[in-house]
Amino acid sequence: MDDGKVSHHNACNGCSLNCLPQSWEYGIPLCKELASVYEKRIAFDKLSKLLQMQSQYYVNILNETRPNPEYFKVGFFGQGFPPFLRNKEFVYRGRPLEKISSFQKRLLEEFDQSKCVSGAAPVDDALRQHPGQFLQLCPLRPVPSLDPAMSTPDVPNAVRNFYLVNEVDTFQSDRPFHDGVKDPQNDFRSLHVDRTTVRIAQKLPGVLKWFEVTECSHKILTPIEVAIDAMGRVNQKLQNLILRFSSPDAESSLNPMTMRLNSVMDAAVNGGIVKYERAFFAGNPDDMAQEYRQHVSTLREVFLDQVRILGSALALHKRLIPKEFNALHEHLETMYARLKRGIKETVSSSGKLHNQPLPPSLSDRVLRI
Repeated sequence: MDDGKVSHHNACNGCSLNCLPQSWEYGIPLCKELASVYEKRIAFDKLSKLLQMQSQYYVNILNETRPNPEYFKVGFFGQGFPPFLRNKEFVYRGRPLEKISSFQKRLLEEFDQSKCVSGAAPVDDALRQHPGQFLQLCPLRPVPSLDPAMSTPDVPNAVRNFYLVNEVDTFQSDRPFHDGVKDPQNDFRSLHVDRTTVRIAQKLPGVLKWFEVTECSHKILTPIEVAIDAMGRVNQKLQNLILRFSSPDAESSLNPMTMRLNSVMDAAVNGGIVKYERAFFAGNPDDMAQEYRQHVSTLREVFLDQVRILGSALALHKRLIPKEFNALHEHLETMYARLKRGIKETVSSSGKLHNQPLPPSLSDRVLRI
């Protein structure tokens, strides 16, 4: 078989294989590579069929429903595993919408001599030196590194959503815990998070469905850092919602947007703001450590950021909502006014909300879920 036939054979196989898991994005470069070969050879009959295939890939990307894949960290601990697995951790790409219980069942069928270790805390040396086989499973969330161009409303949702959960090599998991006595009236005061961040050797999806963990770090988030992170995530989801309904392929039903806006503002005005205020804004700034004062300032910015994003989301909601649902939109506007008043009182030390320019959106800097 000559080089041209080998190239054709490999490219066609690659296109077909990549289409099986609905990853058409990986088939398109192969189509383009093969198209250049056909053009040079003036093989227009093959080129025509190939371009039709490539065109169908673009159609599939925009129109086919693709559930997000799940990711899991798996540790293989104990001397009973072979050397290439022994006391190592890997990130697995699971099936779309796969629960950890289903993934665990599949894994135990493959490693039927193994036992599962509960929890996500680092294992001790005793387990690593044990003659048996132990598996430790932990669900992960991908940390995407999106091209800034993906954060514009002109990008179709289907394209953006794919790269939020694919082409990733960094993942995180959180383990919440309370340090000291938990306040039954306000658990924000004692809520900490042990955050694990892992990086793998290559991006997923790849040739394999798993890659070894090459870097692993732990960080304990203090209660105010947990609050900043939680509020920031809400803001990011709201910003994503605006992009989603500003996109050229936005769905016709506004229900997801309406429900998200209602839930965010309802939680904020019905105790959420007050709990944050009592937990983090009640003290005298002069008595706070420098680092803590910086965290308080950041939390204020995140609060103000949420006001700005919600205002933009409501403006878009008003433009898109059918006239017969104007009463529902007016209810959201009323809740928004209450939320603004509550946040204005909470962050009063930073100046009047209406007279101060709002900070640039944190969600504009980083788009992730």
